[in-house]
Amino acid sequence: MICNTICTHNWNDEGRCRSCGKNCEHPNWVNSRCPICNCECNHYWSDGICETCGKVCTHEWDNWGNCTICDIYCEHPDWSNGICTTCGYGCEHNWIDGTCDICGKECTHNWNNYGECTICDVYCEHPNWSNGTCTTCGYKCEHEYWDNGVCETCGKICTHDWDDWGECNICYMYCEHPNWSNGFCTTCGCECDHYWSNGVCDTCGLVCHHVYEPDESYGSSGSCSICGFECEHPSWQNGVCQVCGHFCTHNWNNGVCEYCGVACTHDWHGGYCYNCYMYCEHPSWTYGYCDVCGYECYHEYENGVCSTCGEIEY
Repeated sequence: MICNTICTHNWNDEGRCRSCGKNCEHPNWVNSRCPICNCECNHYWSDGICETCGKVCTHEWDNWGNCTICDIYCEHPDWSNGICTTCGYGCEHNWIDGTCDICGKECTHNWNNYGECTICDVYCEHPNWSNGTCTTCGYKCEHEYWDNGVCETCGKICTHDWDDWGECNICYMYCEHPNWSNGFCTTCGCECDHYWSNGVCDTCGLVCHHVYEPDESYGSSGSCSICGFECEHPSWQNGVCQVCGHFCTHNWNNGVCEYCGVACTHDWHGGYCYNCYMYCEHPSWTYGYCDVCGYECYHEYENGVCSTCGEIEY
């Protein structure tokens, strides 16, 4: 005979009645517990939601963005300074032109001495320079100078270190010698090689301080040993040029030199000067001798009077 008694159920932790052996069907769940048998859901997760009780996983993320509860992998929907705002994962970065194409972070850059970032491997484009140094990465320009002494890379003007020939040892530019002072370039300090014309240098404008070499026979050659200028002998004294010391070679005309103006001291021999080759005109006589050259008259008398010197015949 059947009694038709309904079991009041004594559920174990797995949702099975200890009295009648029935398994609870868990028609509803509250906070992952069955309100009928009070057993806790064992969760079968799918995309972070339990397929059994519908619970949404609270997620506990490991360092690689994997949830240790539901095994879901975080999709990192948002980033802040390279950190996922959902799971805290630190982006490993895939840099393209200084920007991570994963998280969008801009590289803070750590530049080496060659202008290459050691973080993202980008090369600095050196947008601005200051005194030969890139203001972005600190790279020191190696300088490629134009002929005008300006670096074509950074725009720095060369400070110049000139050699004795007017070439810069830094930028290899040749000085144009815009100004001279006493035969030296005021820009590079080199000494002018001088191209003389009439005692003045055509290059630097220096006026030669003539040096005339002495000559045993003529006092001096009259030619400057520095610039080759031929002295024009503008002034003479006693047959010596007062500028170069040259002895006049005399071109005599009536006992006076046409060059220096000196009057011949005359060395007379029979009325003929051995110095200037002049013949004395015997302008006056005394006792039959020329008062000028001492020539003795060979009298030719006419009517008792010499027709040459005027002496009276005795």
